[in-house]
Amino acid sequence: VPKLETFGGEVKVCASNVQDCAVDKHGHGTFVAGIVGGQTVGVAPQATLHAVKVIDGETGTAKSLHVAFDWLLSQNLLSASTIFSLSVSLNGTCSSMWNAHLEAHKRGVTMVVAAGNRGIVGTNTWIVHASYAIRVGATDKSDAKWDDSNFGVSVDIFAPGVDITSAWIEKDDSTKKESGTSAACAHVAGAVALLLSEAKSRG
Repeated sequence: VPKLETFGGEVKVCASNVQDCAVDKHGHGTFVAGIVGGQTVGVAPQATLHAVKVIDGETGTAKSLHVAFDWLLSQNLLSASTIFSLSVSLNGTCSSMWNAHLEAHKRGVTMVVAAGNRGIVGTNTWIVHASYAIRVGATDKSDAKWDDSNFGVSVDIFAPGVDITSAWIEKDDSTKKESGTSAACAHVAGAVALLLSEAKSRG
């Protein structure tokens, strides 16, 4: 799977020799990717990462996510070893995302999603209905729930998400310390990659 841009409602497949396609101008994608599979701080440094840019700047649309889901699921994915890690905020219950997650689940894709950073139970968010995904809340270094992490029925598991150091966008060796359920989600996505790799090696 190549790098993609889908904001604007259309798929743009990035050519391998083009450096300005799917560029992270915000830092969030780079940060979470570093936690999943970075060589220095990554949970699963041997994982193969693919960039799918669905937001240009601070905000985006659910349509861009749907386009990305549809395109990825149309490809010849090795579904049993494929993970979709998603840490974005969507307004409302967004029932169409439930269907997208269900279709990915049927294909054998493991989905890991951030539970959200509002410090609420999350019963009125789309995450609570994403039962086919692993929904991740954040804990601090004492293993206590982070105050701003969503919790309750919208969370399946907690993972480290406070004062986490990972890659950043300023330079190739830049790092930054951030907090949030996105960081927690990335830790779980990396752990799932390790588990799937171990299962595959055992046959």
